[in-house]
Amino acid sequence: MCSGGLARVAVVLCAGLWGALLMSCAVRPDQVSADARSAGNRELAQESVRPHQALHHIPVPFFPDDKDQCGPVTLASVLTFWGVPTDPQDLRKEVYTPRLGGALPMDLLLAAQARGLDAAIYAGGLDDLKSELAAGHPLVALLNLGSALFPQGHYVVVTGYDERRQGVYVHSGPLRDDFVPYERFLRSWEKAGRLTLLVLPDENRRKAAS
Repeated sequence: MCSGGLARVAVVLCAGLWGALLMSCAVRPDQVSADARSAGNRELAQESVRPHQALHHIPVPFFPDDKDQCGPVTLASVLTFWGVPTDPQDLRKEVYTPRLGGALPMDLLLAAQARGLDAAIYAGGLDDLKSELAAGHPLVALLNLGSALFPQGHYVVVTGYDERRQGVYVHSGPLRDDFVPYERFLRSWEKAGRLTLLVLPDENRRKAAS
């Protein structure tokens, strides 16, 4: 359960699965978009049936990455967005696990909480994602750009969605606000259990600001 009273239940996942997903976190610029070109799972793109604002975008700070630092980079973007300026290199020392070639989701969560923010890990969905974005909350999503046998975990910051174009905008590696169609995003997200990290100011900070 996350701190600060955030109404989410953290999904308890096997550390071994996380480790497998995080192997070879480095990603080519076109890989997120190209991952889901194969047929199947088209029903995932039809998940959302409730109306949402046609276009919503959050101006989230961007830190480019072309190596295997997607965990520190995505968390630094979200922390900086919430008024906690963070250098990805500082986070790397806390959350990066060299033998895995990446960062475990729980380590990202703990790093956010250590900086006085409320954080939760849970299995997300398209409607939930849109609702959080519409509320001004960027999300970190873990994607699997590989396969079940050869997983390749990759964190992205989801910064917006576009109902007309039917897709989301993500900070991914060296790409800022890259557009990814729903079907492609959902396919990669589904293979990682739709793992989502939500970071918010804690209750006390929100009350003080209101």
